Amino acid sequence: MRRAGKNREIPVSTLFYVNQIYADELTGQATFERGLIQSLSRLVSDAHDKNLVVFTVRRPGQAPGNGSHTHEILLNKKNYLGYLYHQAILLVLMLREILRRKGDNIVIYVRYNPCMVSPVLIASVFGYRLVFRTGPVFRSMRDFRQDLKQWVHRLVRPIFWAYCKKASKIIVVTQTIKRWLVGRYPFTLNKIEVLPNAADTDKFRPMSANTTDYPISPDDFVIGYAGSLVKEQGVDVVIRALAKLGSESLNNVKLLVIGDGPKKSEWERLTEESGLRNVVIWMGRKPHDEIPSIISVCDLMVLPVTLASIKARGISGTKLFEYIACDKFVLSSRCEDLIFLEETGVGKLVDPDNVEKWAEALRCFISKGKSGVAMKGRARKVSVERFSYGMLASKIWNLCFNEGENRA
Repeated sequence: MRRAGKNREIPVSTLFYVNQIYADELTGQATFERGLIQSLSRLVSDAHDKNLVVFTVRRPGQAPGNGSHTHEILLNKKNYLGYLYHQAILLVLMLREILRRKGDNIVIYVRYNPCMVSPVLIASVFGYRLVFRTGPVFRSMRDFRQDLKQWVHRLVRPIFWAYCKKASKIIVVTQTIKRWLVGRYPFTLNKIEVLPNAADTDKFRPMSANTTDYPISPDDFVIGYAGSLVKEQGVDVVIRALAKLGSESLNNVKLLVIGDGPKKSEWERLTEESGLRNVVIWMGRKPHDEIPSIISVCDLMVLPVTLASIKARGISGTKLFEYIACDKFVLSSRCEDLIFLEETGVGKLVDPDNVEKWAEALRCFISKGKSGVAMKGRARKVSVERFSYGMLASKIWNLCFNEGENRA
C-alpha cells in the first residue's frame, strides 16, 4: 500500500474501510469481509496514487496486529459500553489518519452496523464522500437481535437515516433489500447499487475429488450443502424430498451436510425418522480451508433457502458463489437474484419449501448421474468473470472514487 511522494502531481485516493468483524469469526459475512479487504489491498499494492486504511476490531484480551495500515480496535460485543468505547476510539483514530493524510482524496467505506456512529459523523463534518454496504437493518434487528433494548431500536433509526442521507452510494446484495430500502427512504433510489456477494476464486476452485477422505464411495452420487444449519436455510426440505424418492432410488446416493447450527439436532431426528440414516452424512463444522476439498467430492450442491427468508432478504449467500467457483451445478430455491444460474446453464431453480418439486428435481438429477451435472468449467467461468473478490473489489473502488467529486 504505497503512497506517492510529497511533491506528487497526482492526488492520492485513500479509502478508509470500516467494519466490526473479528479476524477469527467463522461466519460467511466474516469470510466475505476478509476476502474483500485482501482484494482491495492487492488492488492498491502497486499503485502510487492509491491507499487503503482499514479500521476493524479485535476481541478483549487479543493483541492488536502490527499492520501500519490496519487499526484493530478493542470491541467487547457483550455490552453497550463496549460499543461506546469502540466508537470513541474509532473517532480518534480516524481523525488522526485524516491529519496524517492532508490533501488526500479520502472516501469512507463502511460495512454498516447499527452502532456505527463515528464514520457518518466524520463524513458529515469534513464533507468526505461516504459509501456503505447494508442489509435490511430494522428487519434484521427484529429477527436476529431480539436481545436489544427498545431504546437501541429507536436510536438506530435516526443514525441509519443519516447514513442514507449522507451516502453517495449505498451497496446492497439483492433486489429485495433494495426494495426494502427504497420503500422506507425513497430518496435512496438513485444511490443504490446491487452488488451480489462473491467468492475467493483462488481458494475455491475445481480440484480432484478424493473420496477416500470421506464416508462415500467413488460410485456414489453426492449431493452437498455447506453452511449454517438454521431454519432460513431450509435443509429439512431436501431431507424430506429425499425421503419421498424411496430406498431404491437412493442406492449410491449421499447427502453431505457441512456445518452446524441450532437446527442440527432437529434435522438429525428428521433424518432418522425418514429412514435416511445411511443417506445423510452430518459432517459438522469444518475449517473454511477444508470446504473446497469437501465440495470437490460432491456432484450437485443445494441451496434450499426458505420462502420467508427470500421475501425478507433475497439470496446472495457466499456459499452459492463458492459452489460455482468450484465448478459445481447448483439446485436452488427460486429467487429473482439467481436467475443467472439458469441463464448460464449452471443451475436450476425450484419453488422454495415445495417438497414435491424438490423431490422431482432431485429424482431427475440422480437419474442422470454424475455426467448430467458435470460443468466442465462452465460454472467456474461464470464465477471468475462475475463473482470473484477481485472483480468486486474493483467495482467497489470505482463506486467510491469514480462517481462525482469527493467533497459533498
